[in-house]
Formats: sequence, structure tokens, C-alpha cells
Amino acid sequence: MYSRIHNRLGTAGMVVAVMALIIALAGTAYAAAGLSGKQKKEVAKIARKYGGRRGRTGPAGPEGPQGPTGPAGPAGKSGTSVKLSAAGGCPSGGTKLTLGSESREVCNGRQGPAGPTETVLPNGATEVGVWSFVGKEVFSTFANISYPLMVPSAPAFNWVFFGETNPNCPGSVSSPEALPGNLCVYAREVAHAGSGTNGAPEPPFGASLNPDPKAGLVMEFVIEAGAEGYGYGTWAVTASD
Repeated sequence: MYSRIHNRLGTAGMVVAVMALIIALAGTAYAAAGLSGKQKKEVAKIARKYGGRRGRTGPAGPEGPQGPTGPAGPAGKSGTSVKLSAAGGCPSGGTKLTLGSESREVCNGRQGPAGPTETVLPNGATEVGVWSFVGKEVFSTFANISYPLMVPSAPAFNWVFFGETNPNCPGSVSSPEALPGNLCVYAREVAHAGSGTNGAPEPPFGASLNPDPKAGLVMEFVIEAGAEGYGYGTWAVTASD
């Protein structure tokens, strides 16, 4: 490489180039006395070309040994807690927490209302729900109706298919209602099942399956041979002594 530069610049040019390189690397700003104008231009050109260039980054050195463990930190502040009575900012009581010079009260939640205690639906009250069934290639299938609260006495069964009316059932499948002492079963759709009018379920409507009609009933639907039967709707029952 040195020979190629020497042959290209000559002895005098080589001297100029070396001087320019030294000046560029040393970062010294001074005039090169005794140089001709052409040589000064060459020096400036070489200085611009090689001056200020950063060398390549060398490989990372080996990892040093682990340093010593630092000193232990100071002990934290000790906290205290005091139970608060039902007064002041905590109507239901709570706890006062103190950490150093800071204190905060944490209140207990409010007591929720008592849940219902009834197990029997009050006279004249109504409860509602939904029912459905699906069956395939079986002789019969069942839809269960279970009352959340038992009724005082067994209600009369009423089947109301979609679009029909019933004097004991003034509601509809989307808003089920029943007069006192009646269970109204509203059918939105029944397909390939039932032997009565409009797919009504088979009597006696689960009387033999449900030992207590005051708790609900089981409706039995006969599925057509080789078909898939299904049905769904709503119900309402109103208590009566």
C-alpha cells in the first residue's frame, strides 16, 4: 500500500501527504511554512480526507469480577393500626393505619339490606320464567318449570300458543301474566312435538313426575318419529289460597 501511494504522489508529494496526515491527526492549526500553493492545496485535501475520522470500535473486553455487596439499608418505619368505632368519618367503623408521621382511616363497608326470607309466594303475587326443550328420535322429551318460591296451592294449568288468547292468561309470550290460582304457559314455537292442539304437551303435565305441584311441574312432549323436536316460551304463575 505504501508503494502505491509513493508511486502516485512521488517523494515530494509523499512528504506533503505525511505532513498533512500528521497535522490532521494532531489537530494542530498552524500554517505549513515553505509549501507552495499547490502543495498547500494537497495538504488541505488530504487533511479533509483523513482528518477527524474515528477509528473502528474494538471488541468488548472480558467481563470483570462481581463487585462487593453494598451496605445494608436503614430499617423501615414501623406501622400501627387502631380499630375505629362507628363514629366520625366511618359510620360503620374501620381501622386507622399509621406509618411514621402519616395516618389514614380505612372505613368498613356499609351493611347491605337483608335478603328475602319468604319460601312461599304471597297471595296475589306473580313469578315468571322461561321454558324450553329439544329432542331427537326419541319417544318423548320433557320441559321443566320450577317456581323460585312455592305457591300456596297447586295452580290450574293453561296452555297459550303464540297468537292465541286465554281468559285466565291476559299476558303474552313477551310479557307473561296469570290470574290468581293459574299457571299460564306461553309457547312461542313448538316443532315436531306434542300430540294436542298447536303442539300442546301431553297430559297430565308431569303430575306423575313431580311429587309437589306447588313447586312446579314437568311438561312431557311426544317427538315425531325420525324428527328433531323443539319448543320454547315463557310462563307465569300467580298465587292464590
